[in-house]
Amino acid sequence: MQKFAKRLLKRRNIQNSFFVCDTNIINNSIQDWKRELPDITPYYAVKSNNDLGVLKNLTDHKFKFDCASKKEMKQILLLDNDPEDIIYSHPCKDINHLKYAYKNNINFTVIDSIEEIDKIKKYHPKSNILCRLHVDNNHSRVVLSNKFGCSESMFEDIVKYSLQKQMNLNGLSFHIGSYCMDPVAFSNAICKSRIYWDIMLENNIKPNILNIGGGFTNLNFNNTVKSIKSSINLHFKDYTYQMYIMAEPGRFFVEKAYHLFMRITSKRILKKDQFEYTLNDGLYGALNNNIYDKFPIQIYHAFDYKGDDIINKKSYQSMFWGPSCDGLDCLTSEPINMVELNVGDWVYVPNCGAYINRGAEFNGFEKSLVFTI
Repeated sequence: MQKFAKRLLKRRNIQNSFFVCDTNIINNSIQDWKRELPDITPYYAVKSNNDLGVLKNLTDHKFKFDCASKKEMKQILLLDNDPEDIIYSHPCKDINHLKYAYKNNINFTVIDSIEEIDKIKKYHPKSNILCRLHVDNNHSRVVLSNKFGCSESMFEDIVKYSLQKQMNLNGLSFHIGSYCMDPVAFSNAICKSRIYWDIMLENNIKPNILNIGGGFTNLNFNNTVKSIKSSINLHFKDYTYQMYIMAEPGRFFVEKAYHLFMRITSKRILKKDQFEYTLNDGLYGALNNNIYDKFPIQIYHAFDYKGDDIINKKSYQSMFWGPSCDGLDCLTSEPINMVELNVGDWVYVPNCGAYINRGAEFNGFEKSLVFTI
């Protein structure tokens, strides 16, 4: 990606920060999934990265999609995807978004309360429903269980109420949190799911779908695969022949596919051997995933203002700031070692493709461009 970025700078007068997206990395992750988890259907979590190039690439691979809003559903349909390949995977739905799903034959969704069943019964009675369970999120970087998921006592009421309302409760869903750092979270959640599965059977409902959600990352994918396979074989071996097992990975496919390149706009010397730099993007822009996704920003020197290699070898203590007028916009919580840089030089942040939102243009600073390999 650095070679591609250097060629860009030498051919074009680029001043703005920019991403480089390598779709080969996305395609490699797709092949990894197909090889290791061939019996689990991935529904790409659009919220993790909705760049058009990413969505087109996944559409070409005949992917299915996890959408959380009207805008995301519309974006996927505009790429000529089948409505049957979309799950409206938000347990707390806006009525207008639910109406859009109904109008466009997006008939697959999730709930975690009786009240949501009433809403769906009124505005989308054709829905096929999964019930989202409350599971442990303690092994993940971003917790979701504080907002979503029903308890076992709530679940029994939901089962009975769905029967009363004649709604199609087809199975179970869970999410162990975003960026799972310990695969035991998956095995624990799958084990817990079997308890709920049996409750459905006891109430004369025959579930056939298990959605194991997201939380996948390239960091420990092999161990995660082992944990998932062994847990499903242990707890659902009497149902695997008739179960549809799905997941909602997002980060896994895009996290390593993006590098962010930023230009130095200001430099000052704080004291001997310590520098401070301001960049043309930051926490209000391309790196706001540091705030809401806890993305660990790592900054490396890339090349000088001409796109040539930086030959300085000595490192100095350096602080990096985003371009806004807000003191919150600090990209390094403490000084890091960095060769001496100058105004116009470029640095980059690798592996930042997940949960990017190119920003609110706070203070009028422009959003980062995206170039695709």
